[in-house]
Amino acid sequence: MFVVRVFGLFPPAPGFAPIATSLHYVVAAVSSIAIPWFFAEPPRDQPAATSWPLTRALITLVALVTSLAPEIADFNATHLENPQWSAHARYHGVLLACTMVAIGTVSVALVWRPFPAGERRLRVALAAGLPAAVWGGFFIALAFPDASSWPDGVTHTMIVAPNVLVAGVLMALAALAWWLDRATRTAET
Repeated sequence: MFVVRVFGLFPPAPGFAPIATSLHYVVAAVSSIAIPWFFAEPPRDQPAATSWPLTRALITLVALVTSLAPEIADFNATHLENPQWSAHARYHGVLLACTMVAIGTVSVALVWRPFPAGERRLRVALAAGLPAAVWGGFFIALAFPDASSWPDGVTHTMIVAPNVLVAGVLMALAALAWWLDRATRTAET
């Protein structure tokens, strides 16, 4: 309540939106990349599999896009700053953006923080599965009556909006990372 009262009394200065949007990018990038290292533990047994660098790279790519996508796509006039959106819709938009940043951060931490070799299977499954679950929601939402993947006021140039295509690509990359790690672990045993 305090925050609401303070911002109600002291609204942002005109022209603050471009600065705030840039700050969203910085917060998402820093939280996704730097936070895992703040809590790093001393190195333990690390996996030696040949697919590990590629698995890590794919999961990191998916996690960073998951963290940065809402900052790029949602903090604008077609989404959260859209005057046609209700206050509750904005609430859910910000909630999803925060969730996506958190999931991206957790995924990066799962594959980059030191861990015992016995945890690798679970960590890779979670690090790939969490972002894939969020992106999978883009397809489930299309089944809701009167739902559209296109932002308000945008001309439809394809069958589905680009965000749905990005969701499919990221889900495929997460699945590929999981499969590479699984195939390599199976070959090693």
